[in-house]
Amino acid sequence: VLVIIALSMILVGGGENFAAAGQPKPLTAQVERGLDWLLKHQQENGGWAQGEESEAMGNALDNLKDKPNIADTCMALLALVRSGSTPKDGPYAANIRKGLNFICREIEASDAQSLYITSIRGTRIQMKIGTYIDTFLAANVLTDVRDQMPDEQSHKRILAALDKVMDKIESNQRADGTWDNQGWATDLAQNMATKSLNKAAQLGYAVD
Repeated sequence: VLVIIALSMILVGGGENFAAAGQPKPLTAQVERGLDWLLKHQQENGGWAQGEESEAMGNALDNLKDKPNIADTCMALLALVRSGSTPKDGPYAANIRKGLNFICREIEASDAQSLYITSIRGTRIQMKIGTYIDTFLAANVLTDVRDQMPDEQSHKRILAALDKVMDKIESNQRADGTWDNQGWATDLAQNMATKSLNKAAQLGYAVD
């Protein structure tokens, strides 16, 4: 998780400025090595898992260390996208498409009412950042790629997944503007939820 977060921060550049950002700088050797590490750890179904705990934290999450989940997959995809690839073009295009397929399958299998988009419970990032961080990260990723898919069929699939996720976020927002998250740092989940709504609105998506 730390590798993925660090890569996403390094690569974000002018992330919140949706105007043209100019010519990006070449990726450094350190970033290239980090991206190579991500590619080696992408699983066959397209997702990424949370990996092992440190020895000091015990082995309580061993059952999830190799199980792909949406949140970690989203962070890996954000790093690949920030490096300059899209689902259509670039050296990581196939990996991005594979990761998006994993996310879409999970969303398509989820119910229509709750804020959950995955059946996987108790992951490290859910416990630390928030119960529904998968949902908020997926909204950010799907918004980023919705107009960059290689064909009409995949474009429609991304739009359908984004519609479902955004409906869940909007319909489950509480009267005070928050979402029902449990964790160590739920302000980060709140921030990610709000960012997903703002980003979608800025890119032309109809947000309530």
